[in-house]
Amino acid sequence: MTKPTHNQPRMARPSTTIHIAVSLLLIATVVVSATNATDDNVREACKATRHPALCVRTLAPFSRAAGRSPHRWARAAVSVALAETERVRRDLSREVRARIRAGSPRARAALADCVECFGDAVGELWSSLMMLRTLRVVAFGPQMGDVETWVSAVLTDVFTCSTGSERRGGRGR
Repeated sequence: MTKPTHNQPRMARPSTTIHIAVSLLLIATVVVSATNATDDNVREACKATRHPALCVRTLAPFSRAAGRSPHRWARAAVSVALAETERVRRDLSREVRARIRAGSPRARAALADCVECFGDAVGELWSSLMMLRTLRVVAFGPQMGDVETWVSAVLTDVFTCSTGSERRGGRGR
């Protein structure tokens, strides 16, 4: 971990928020790829995630609406990930604006990069959600392949933000 110097203020890195967003995205990935994730086995599907308790707690409110529909479980997981990712992007945008007059150029650049990454992630999650809303039996395989690609890209965006801010020396708690 890089310690800030007097020339390099600590960047308010939303590490917990980023980790929660990553967890939600991993949940979405597991649920999207789990074709038998019904109300009865959502706990089983969540066991494959890094944070199964968070997965179950996050998806529990959707039990009634999702019922036994795997694509509804996938939509619920992507919807939750999208909402959290949008929130992180808004928080990061506010942080960039707050640092326009204060903070080092490197810290501002790292935050601006994260805003861009999370903006991309929001777009990819919207694409995933729209695809999940329009699934067709005849094109199911390719459509799910697109969703898995977009969700994977979201994970890459979040990882890029996290490692980019560390690489620029903006890591702080």
